[in-house]
Amino acid sequence: MLLGAGTASATTPIVAETRVGASTVATVVVVGPHECITAGQRWGHAPPRAETVVAAGVAANSVDRVVIGKVADLEAPGAISSGERTLLSRLPDQGSPRLNWKQNPGVLRSEMRSRQPIRDASVDSAGKLRDNTGFLRAERYLLQDRGWTYDPKTTLWSPGGQ
Repeated sequence: MLLGAGTASATTPIVAETRVGASTVATVVVVGPHECITAGQRWGHAPPRAETVVAAGVAANSVDRVVIGKVADLEAPGAISSGERTLLSRLPDQGSPRLNWKQNPGVLRSEMRSRQPIRDASVDSAGKLRDNTGFLRAERYLLQDRGWTYDPKTTLWSPGGQ
């Protein structure tokens, strides 16, 4: 049995809903054995039962964007939006700047391997990079050295070829 998102007619195609929050039943599919059984029982002779399952979640192209920047910028109220994350939880204090930097590029390179754009939070209102010092300067250098480019319109670092 198929239920369309609109009124059923010969001219209305059945369209799958893809937006978040859509809960129109597009298809009813009986999953598993067609007979009702429970753990420890043998196959019964009950008629097939259709159940409606509504998937709630985020569309497949949801954002899980990494954001780099000065710690004060990353921790400022409203700095990190829904669907974004910093690397701070993966960079525990190692006790010295030298040891902290030793772990930093490996974590950033692991994120770079996903080839997903990385947002820079330490920018001015025009998107120009600011506070280019310390670890942030080294992170930006690593991105540039690996062929990533910065776009001040989007404040995103993107891998070469994108």
